[in-house]
Amino acid sequence: MASLRKKTSFWEIKKYKGLHTYVAGVLEDHPKMYSNMLATLILPTVKADPRTSVPVLIANIRSQLRDTPSYRNTWIAKQKALKKMHGGWDTSYNKVW
Repeated sequence: MASLRKKTSFWEIKKYKGLHTYVAGVLEDHPKMYSNMLATLILPTVKADPRTSVPVLIANIRSQLRDTPSYRNTWIAKQKALKKMHGGWDTSYNKVW
């Protein structure tokens, strides 16, 4: 964490031990990384109810990250979370047959 010292007018760098939740600036240029992170974040919700709607997932993400992902990114993240749960389509198909 950086803070400006009033007495010296210099920036002081300190180690931050809290939860880091700002992801927009870091991940704006990396949409795949963003959807992977969202997939990990929503995985418990999707495991509890795979039919959870995308708008509900967006609301959950907004409350946790203080960032509102697009519907598209959230839909992709949900598909990735489902894939983590069940494997790919090939794996699911082979389980049925």
